[in-house]
Amino acid sequence: VNENELDHFRILGLEQTFTIPQNELKAKYKHLMKEFHPDRYATATKEVSDQKASMATDVTRAYGVVGDPLLRALHLLELHGTPIEELNDQSIIDHALLFEVMEIREEIEDASSDE
Repeated sequence: VNENELDHFRILGLEQTFTIPQNELKAKYKHLMKEFHPDRYATATKEVSDQKASMATDVTRAYGVVGDPLLRALHLLELHGTPIEELNDQSIIDHALLFEVMEIREEIEDASSDE
């Protein structure tokens, strides 16, 4: 499965929201990892054990993304059709702020050269 098609919240059984109680996240992760632990499938067919190992990998990846606030925010944007890499500079930079910063820099340079 393509990384960009995964819904890490769904994998963990969580609502798609930025605010997630860490204790709930950890509890879901531990429960799922216990369910997919390789020891539980030691006598299963190779196909089943490989499938469970793949699911455990997805759970671990999902936990890493959802557990990190920045990665969680980026994933939410992606899930809602606005991946950050598709944003162009104009949509994330306030032009008035940029102009103000440029003016302040010019004033600083002018003040430094006057000394």
